[in-house]
Amino acid sequence: MGKLSPMGKIVNIILMISIAILLAACGGKSMIRGEPPRVSINSLARTTAGLSLQMRFRNINQAPLDISQVAFTFTLDDHPFTVNRVAMPLYIDASASEVNAFTLPLPENIDRRLMSVESGELVSLRHEIEGEVIDRDGDKLKFRFEGHLYPVPGRPGQFR
Repeated sequence: MGKLSPMGKIVNIILMISIAILLAACGGKSMIRGEPPRVSINSLARTTAGLSLQMRFRNINQAPLDISQVAFTFTLDDHPFTVNRVAMPLYIDASASEVNAFTLPLPENIDRRLMSVESGELVSLRHEIEGEVIDRDGDKLKFRFEGHLYPVPGRPGQFR
């Protein structure tokens, strides 16, 4: 085998350092990378059990999200509903969406406000969702969404 020139030695050293960095980056625990999921309300319904909240989790990344838990506060017309660290095994493929349902208590004042929206007395109710998803390794991504709820025509007790 022949002797390497000084330039050849530098190229070999750079190549070995690059490989070491690449191997280090590939090792270790998997982490959620990129943007948090876009979270929105798919539907909200008044039921005998309370409020049925269906949340859409949209993965805008080019890699899947493997979620194990979610924690959030859903605020409806200035009334906060807090959901603390709920186990929620949810695997969302790259550029895909999944819907998950939560049942929340229905306070009388919120029930009256929803009925006011249904009757047309109020046009809509403001809402906000703020929280975080936690992956299987405990890494967190925060999300936030705000909007207005309107009644679904022809479907009493349902809102979007």
